[in-house]
Order: sequence, then structure tokens, then C-alpha cells
Amino acid sequence: MLILWLLDWEGRHANAENRPLTRLFRWTGDISYSLYAVHVPVILFVTWAMTCSGRPGYLWHLATTLLLSLAVTVAMHYGIEKRFYRPRA
Repeated sequence: MLILWLLDWEGRHANAENRPLTRLFRWTGDISYSLYAVHVPVILFVTWAMTCSGRPGYLWHLATTLLLSLAVTVAMHYGIEKRFYRPRA
């Protein structure tokens, strides 16, 4: 319902695409497939690395997984998707 409301709101406001929140939502949508593609391998890698190193703690695991997932997602999106799969405007 939130997405439908946002689409309706954006349609009613002509200058909505220049607002920071709208740009954030569009960017999040752009990188969503990359995040979907990399989050499981990153979770498995971080779990393996923390198990081997003996680093305890759920908070460390969660923070490392989140940060590494975002970093790999952004790198994959700008390094591969934008460069090879998207037509240049």
C-alpha cells in the first residue's frame, strides 16, 4: 500500500522526482537486484570467516554482514550493472 501511495503522490506532484526522499527510493530500487543477488553469499562468507576467527557476538556478525552486503551491492551495481547491462542515456 505504501508503494501505491508513493506512486500516486509522485504522479500528483510534478517536481517530486527532485526531492531527496524520492531520489533515495529510486536509488534503493535501482540497487535492489544487486542486493538480492549478493546478500546470501555475503552472509555465508561472513559466517564462515567469523567461525574460523572465533569472533563471537551476534551484533558483530549483523553489522559486518550489513556493511559488507551494502559495499558489495554498490560495487556490483556501479561496476557491472551500470557499465554492461544498462543502455547509456
